[in-house]
Amino acid sequence: HDTTPTIDKLTLNYYSVALSSRITELDPSEGNYFVSPKKIIGISSSDRSGTNALSHTEIRIKHLKDETYWSGTQWVSSSNTWVRAAGTETWELNVKNIAWILGDEYCTQSCAVTRRGIRETLKKGVNFIVIYTLYKSGFCNYPNPFDPNRETTCIEYILSRDSDVKIIIYDINHGRVKEWNFGKGSLDGKQGINRIYWNGKNTQGYTIANGVYFCYLYVNGQKEMTKILVLK
Repeated sequence: HDTTPTIDKLTLNYYSVALSSRITELDPSEGNYFVSPKKIIGISSSDRSGTNALSHTEIRIKHLKDETYWSGTQWVSSSNTWVRAAGTETWELNVKNIAWILGDEYCTQSCAVTRRGIRETLKKGVNFIVIYTLYKSGFCNYPNPFDPNRETTCIEYILSRDSDVKIIIYDINHGRVKEWNFGKGSLDGKQGINRIYWNGKNTQGYTIANGVYFCYLYVNGQKEMTKILVLK
């Protein structure tokens, strides 16, 4: 007589819960790679009801440079730090109180949780690099206005991939004041945030006069413009 215990496959299947969560948006978005989110938004589901129904979704945000995690109030070292999102099937997490560090990379993961505490198997997170939300194009200079007798201004731009870059500054009469050229993959032609510093001198080495100047960024056949105010 065979006394080997058997497993009821139907019973086993009943307790096997299919959980799913997905981040659908980092809001506001500056593109696929560069965002400074105020909200993390997503959707979650469970294929079961009762105690195995979807309860909520938890979010983990990691600061990759410091290897720290957001606790809801501060950055901590524990990797088991999750923050509960608001909502059930559709949810969002307000992260506007986070002091994001410009240029640093972060990763966020979502995890669906059932009423009885079963957690979703973790998937790869969404990585993003923080930029200013003020400048939607990712092309600006600061300080602005600036006094070339006392300071330099930083011209900042963001590349979605390594690219050839040309930057030209014109005066109000469209006279060429200053020009920079950077090759694809060079120090100032790399994917991500790039910065060059201008001392307010023209190509002849003279400090320019007060006024409004027009700074053009040329990348991959496209151009953007930002205004620079010189005020001494």
